[in-house]
Amino acid sequence: MARSDIEGAYGANLGVEDVIEAQHGFALKHNASFGEFIQFSGAVSLSNCVGAPCIQFLAGRSNDSQAAPEGFSADETVNLLTVLPHRSTLTPMTTKFQTVMAKIALVGQDASSLTDCSEVISQPKAALANVATLPMGKTLDDIEASCAETPFTSLSADPGPETSVVAV
Repeated sequence: MARSDIEGAYGANLGVEDVIEAQHGFALKHNASFGEFIQFSGAVSLSNCVGAPCIQFLAGRSNDSQAAPEGFSADETVNLLTVLPHRSTLTPMTTKFQTVMAKIALVGQDASSLTDCSEVISQPKAALANVATLPMGKTLDDIEASCAETPFTSLSADPGPETSVVAV
C-alpha cells in the first residue's frame, strides 16, 4: 500500500485500486503497518476457506519498506494456483503453496525480527470430500481451458440449482 504507485502498475495488481484505498485507510486508522495488514488479512481469509491449507502469520513489520519485486517464477505461480483442487488433504501441491506463501510473507523482511503469531489464526474447517467439483449448474463447457493440447480433468457438478453470484 505504501508503494501502490509502483506496485499498482504491476500486471497482476491492475484493477485493485479501490481495495488498496480502503485497506490503506483501515490500516492507518488501526495503526497497523501495511505489510502486517496484508499478511494478516491473507492468513485470515485463507483460514475461512473450507479445506484450505494453513499459512504462517509472522508479526512485527514496519511501514519502512521498498516496493516488492514484480511477479514470481513460473513454478511459483503454478504452485499458488494449483492448490485448490488438492486442498482437502496435505499434498505435495499444498506444501508447495505454503512454501510460496512463506516466501511472499518475507519479501523485504528479516524473519528473525518477526514474531510467529500463527496461533491467532483460526484453523480452516476440513473439507467434506476429497473430490473437486464444479459449482451447481455448471459443466465442463463453462470452462475456458488455457492449454488446448492438455485436456482438462473430468469434473462433475455439485447437485442443485445454478449458483448465483451478486455483482460487485
